[in-house]
Formats: sequence, structure tokens, C-alpha cells
Amino acid sequence: MNTTIFKINLQKHSWFPIVIFSSSFFIAFIWSFSIDKPAFINYIVSTFGILVVIKFLFFFFQQKPSAVNLYKKYFFKNHFSDYLGLQSEIENELIILLKTWIPNANDDKKIVLFVDDIDRCKIEQVIDIVDGLRVILDNPEIHNRLIIITAIDEGILKQALEHKYNDIKKEESIKISFMYKEYLEKIFIIGLKLNTLSDSEAEEILLTILPDNLTEEVSKNNNDLYTRENNESINQSNNELQKDNLGNTNENITEVISDEATMETNELENHDAEVGEINIHEKKYLLDAIKRLDNITPRKIRIFYYKYLIMKILFDIRIKEKNLILDWNKDKNEKITIDLLIHLANDKKVSDFRCSIKKEILKELAYVAEMVSVL
Repeated sequence: MNTTIFKINLQKHSWFPIVIFSSSFFIAFIWSFSIDKPAFINYIVSTFGILVVIKFLFFFFQQKPSAVNLYKKYFFKNHFSDYLGLQSEIENELIILLKTWIPNANDDKKIVLFVDDIDRCKIEQVIDIVDGLRVILDNPEIHNRLIIITAIDEGILKQALEHKYNDIKKEESIKISFMYKEYLEKIFIIGLKLNTLSDSEAEEILLTILPDNLTEEVSKNNNDLYTRENNESINQSNNELQKDNLGNTNENITEVISDEATMETNELENHDAEVGEINIHEKKYLLDAIKRLDNITPRKIRIFYYKYLIMKILFDIRIKEKNLILDWNKDKNEKITIDLLIHLANDKKVSDFRCSIKKEILKELAYVAEMVSVL
């Protein structure tokens, strides 16, 4: 049994129903197992007479509704849930819950209720939600036990207030501004506005997101495995074939080619692993580039970073499929990718982005950047 739920319902309904049920159950048990029913009935009838018993039963069933209503009238609290709506029901449940958690309102204990993302609701609902929270706090039983903190965009709140009082003409903007200020003073005790992040704060937030196990640096030349590809294989195969003519067996040729294929496979796997990793050079450039984001926020920093990780992988796949890897200078990959993401995050067009790479490469880079830049 959940003791917390039991305490809450006990606070709501009190002990009376339990006492009545227990008493009725006890009387029924005694009646069923401990009383000689015929003898008891004979005793009652002989004492009061059968007519008196019948009249008593008739009176009981006749007056039962009136007696119950009279009892409810004096001992039950009136409820207006049908008229006050859902908010009233929530308020009543909240009172019971808070009294269960904090029985004595004079204690220093308080519950902090954090209401986030109100500005994501429909614009016509924002003011109603804020007003509803304020109305709930008007109840002293709740006010003495609860503190409400809300997070809301100031601009959205102002738009919601304008929507509520849309009858006011636009030329009366001074009046709207006054109403907005007055509304905030009546609803909120204090407001804290987050300032724009400084460069050091942006770096600090990004550092908490970046992984600790960074690779030392980019491979000396990650394009080596692509630039040598067929020529090396062909040259080595020809050399081995010449040795074969001098007496080497076909088994030696097979072993050389097999070793070369194994090396190629391992290098490809290492390259693919590097694509999904962050190295020290990337970290340094990311920390520098993040300062160029407009209207920077912690959420914007996280979105930018994860976009960059996805973009790296997608771009690597694209240039391999298009056979453009030989034309791509790997050493510039991270910087150009980061610069383009910053460019798009600041609401600038891809066509305005300038860099010293081939058009085909830029086209693929822009294609991938737009894929991850829906937000």
C-alpha cells in the first residue's frame, strides 16, 4: 500500500467513512456469527410489539433521505466544483497535497514549483496560465507552503497581453507599455532577466559539452590513404610480378596483395573513426568560432555543436560518394565546416558564404549544412 496516497486521501475524506464502515462490519459480523437471530427477534418483538417494530422500520426508511440531507447540511462543506471548473479542483487537490507534505504552515519549509516553457503555449493561453497560477497563490493554505518560479520569454508575454487587450488601438502603444509594466508588478514579486552571454561564458558552456577524450591532432595527412590508392597497389603488384618472374611463387604475390588490402581496410576504419571524433585543433577553433554566434544562448550553443558533429559525418559520406575526396583539403575541413554553420546560424544565405575551395566541394558542403540547419 502506498502510504503517501493513503495520507492524502485521509486528509481529504477524514476518518469518518472508515469508522462507519468498521462499525457496520463489526455489527454485521456479530449478527452473523455471535447472535441467536430467532431468539433476538423474539426478544425485540416481545419487548416492543410487532406493530412498533414495523412502524419504526417504516419511519426509518421514510425519513432516511431527510436525515441524510440534514446531516450533510450541517456537517458537510459545500463544494462548487461544477461551477468553478478544473482549476478549482486542482486547487483543492493541491491544498490536500501540500498539507500532507507540510502539515504546519509556520515551518520554514516550502515547496518550489518551477513552471517552464509557458511561452510555448498558444498565445491566447499564456495570460490565462499566468493568471491561474496567481489565483492559486491567493489561497493562504497554498501561499504559505508554495513558491512558484516561472520561465517565460518577455517578448511572448508582452504579445500575449496585447492579444488579450486587442481592442486597444496601435497608436495607444504607450498605454500598452504601461499596462504591461503594471501587470508584471501585480503578478510577479521579482523578475530576473538573463543577459547576453559573454565570450568567456559561451566558452565555459561549450567546454561542458565537449568530450574529455579528445584526439591529439588530425592525422599527418588523412588524405594519404586516398592519394596513393590505385597507383601504389598497381606499382607494388607489378614489382611483385617481376619478382615472380625471377622465381617468386604466386603464393608470395597473394600474401603481398592480402597485406596491402588489410592495411587499406585498417586505415579506412581509422579514418571513419576520426570523422566522428573531436580533436584538439577542432576544440580550439570551436571555442573561438562560438563567439561569433548572434544572440547566443546555452541552447543555441548545444544545437550548434550537435549540428556540427552530424554535419561532419554527412559531409564525409557525400564527398566519398561523389569521388571528391581527392580535391578536399582535409586540414581545412573543420574550419570551413564551422564557419559555414556559424554563417547559417546567423541567418545569412549560403550564396553569401565565401571560401577558397572548389565549387563542387562548396556545393556538397552547403547541401549538408542546409540539411542540418532546419532550426
